[in-house]
Amino acid sequence: MTPCAHLIDDDDAIRDSLAWLLESCGVACLSYPSAEDFLADWLPSFSGCILLDIRMGGMSGPELFEVLCERGCRMPVIFLTGHGDVPMAVAALKRGAFDFVEKPFNDNELVDRVVEALKLDATQRLAASDADSLSARLGRLTTREREVILKTAVSRLHPHNFPATDALVAPRYQRESA
Repeated sequence: MTPCAHLIDDDDAIRDSLAWLLESCGVACLSYPSAEDFLADWLPSFSGCILLDIRMGGMSGPELFEVLCERGCRMPVIFLTGHGDVPMAVAALKRGAFDFVEKPFNDNELVDRVVEALKLDATQRLAASDADSLSARLGRLTTREREVILKTAVSRLHPHNFPATDALVAPRYQRESA
């Protein structure tokens, strides 16, 4: 799925105007009228960020955030609220929210935060992909190859403890001294 801003707000006017704002700034956007509708569509492969209203009929924004965290969702979440308070904002940020924005908000600042959240998601996905690739390659190594890599890495981190790094490699791989 193409990275986009997933906008979840039960207020039609807010949802429509935010979707228009984001799309007019070149940010792809999918809108959902409720947390339940978003959860019905959500897949772990979703990428981008989430703009999430705090107070909605049915499941609230913080409740949806908890469910997504439990399901392993790593997309940055920007909470939007017209009824926020400091303890609510602190709790959301401590739990891992990307930002907490009060309505009414500055359009340009919100779009900037969405773009930053999209970049963060892309960076995190690339790092996770690199880690998965490295893990898969390490898994294909023989026991001896893993041992050599481990000892070489340790010797480079602590050269004073392992002065003869070349001795870790079998003699057939060592260069002959002139």
